[in-house]
Amino acid sequence: MRLVRGQRAAVCDKTYQIYKRDPYADYFEFVDPLVPIALEDAGEFDCLRAVPRHPKETKGLEYDVTTEVVGAACGPSGCC
Repeated sequence: MRLVRGQRAAVCDKTYQIYKRDPYADYFEFVDPLVPIALEDAGEFDCLRAVPRHPKETKGLEYDVTTEVVGAACGPSGCC
């Protein structure tokens, strides 16, 4: 999986926990689950998938909380 600056990416819990620690933590914005799911109740994560998933895929067809960023995510003066 290749991460793209300014684009949300779903990762497995193991990767998520690694990114939340040093030396990676300062390079990411983290979005915790709206409703936590116990690891034993979670489905298997497809680490080989290359296509971004829509939030409704795992949160249900009625889910409408997540919104897409329109335009540049970094602002008028660019990123970093």
